[in-house]
Amino acid sequence: MVRKFALFDIDKTLVRGDSLFALYFYGARRWPVYWLWLPVIPFAGLLYALKLLPVERVKRIFYAPLRRFHDADFAEFFDRKILARSLAQPMERLRCAREEGYYILLVTASAACYMRPFVERGFADALLGTEVERDGRGYTGRILGPNCRGEEKVRRIRAFLEQNGLQIDYETSVGYSDSDSDIPMLRLVKTRYRVLHGGTVVPFVWQDHADG
Repeated sequence: MVRKFALFDIDKTLVRGDSLFALYFYGARRWPVYWLWLPVIPFAGLLYALKLLPVERVKRIFYAPLRRFHDADFAEFFDRKILARSLAQPMERLRCAREEGYYILLVTASAACYMRPFVERGFADALLGTEVERDGRGYTGRILGPNCRGEEKVRRIRAFLEQNGLQIDYETSVGYSDSDSDIPMLRLVKTRYRVLHGGTVVPFVWQDHADG
């Protein structure tokens, strides 16, 4: 089925800042043992910058508090650290797209497990994100598969479309992101918007612009 889609990134697009840091500090305040891990973070960031540590390993450090999360924690984190940081203009674009019959697909590099309330609460039709391993005690923090960023977003979208018998109507579809890393995703739609720092929405233009 051909549908008009609205594709949205989340961090710095729909909400202010990076939820990765918000998650970790939420966990550290909730369970102080995670303050002990704090000195590791700059070192891991340096190794990542030097390409000596993959992003999946770095994220595992930040996702460590997920081990202790219960349903109430996910709900509280979403309300206090995700929705509370929502950017007015992009969220209004999201609301309008929903009212206008767009299929709303959120695609994020953040962990899908704590972003799913966007779908559960009716903000979006579906969400694709970085998947985190779960065992009998909860989420382990270990990343399953590649980080959902750049070209990986396109692979996830195409697999999702095939699995659900959907097709993006390129001419009528739109996309929103704050980052050049989402250019591969934005090439799937004709109309693209960049969300600037602070939440202002402007046309998304890049130097090697080419449609198709």
